[in-house]
Amino acid sequence: MVGPTFSNPILLSNGASFSFRPDVAVDKNNNNVYVVWTRVTTASEIVIEKSTDGGVSFGPPVVLNPGPLTNGRAGVVAVDRNRAFVTWEDVSPNGIDLETLFAASTDGGANFSNPINISNNPGRVSRNLSIAAFGINVYVAWQDCDQTGTNCKILYTKSNNVGISFSTPVPLSGPESFVPDITVFENIVYLVYGQAYPVNGVIKRDVFLLKSIDGGQNFASPVNLSISIPDSPSQNPNIDVSGNYVSHFEIFFAGSIDAGNTLSDPISISSSLGNVNSVLNDVAISGTDVYVIWTIFGINDFNIYFAKGNLTPP
Repeated sequence: MVGPTFSNPILLSNGASFSFRPDVAVDKNNNNVYVVWTRVTTASEIVIEKSTDGGVSFGPPVVLNPGPLTNGRAGVVAVDRNRAFVTWEDVSPNGIDLETLFAASTDGGANFSNPINISNNPGRVSRNLSIAAFGINVYVAWQDCDQTGTNCKILYTKSNNVGISFSTPVPLSGPESFVPDITVFENIVYLVYGQAYPVNGVIKRDVFLLKSIDGGQNFASPVNLSISIPDSPSQNPNIDVSGNYVSHFEIFFAGSIDAGNTLSDPISISSSLGNVNSVLNDVAISGTDVYVIWTIFGINDFNIYFAKGNLTPP
């Protein structure tokens, strides 16, 4: 199949601050693109920018957790039907607990609600958040651990009123589970996560898929996606869907236009920046359009970059 192509990377963060952990989402109804990241100045802020021209240019940054003592990080974003939903990790005043905070916009990102705590789990650590949205429904999953970073499981909650309120979080896996990623297409919710477990005295790391066909009310038994590669540890899964279009990436990018039956040859999307350390953070797709966000780690460059591609270039 014909391979994907990408635009030249553009700088989203201003270079004057410490910016990291970006996330990207595209509204499949209008191709507006939203990017959120952590910006550290005198506080640790959650920043969001919006593009109304399919990722060609972006508007000014908006801070979702303003205040001199804010301590947010690792925000993730989901959008649908001109609504934007963001969730992030918030460090409690004791410097140990991590709670899951959430804010919503119902006017295309022009205004956001005040942040609310949707984990409410003192003494625990919430990290590696993931969010998805379809219509008025919002789905959030995260890795919940004790304060030593162990005994981790995947917690899940759902809102059916555009994020005004959420159900009580429930576990979808046992320990040790990590790095969930959730997505939704119409009434079908998919969640992938990694899990470490002992087999004959050896710790295995596999990636599992959970699927709900009733809008996230109930999930079928997990399916081991890495069972065909038993001798290799699998972790850090990422999933997105748009009809039959499925994407998967590690450092390079590979795309599919037939529901994942065949994949294009991997291509580099950051090589034009030279010999720098690039860490890919997220991918979003709408039809055949692909949006990728990553972080550059360099001596004088610690910033967020974005590129747009297409699975079926001319």
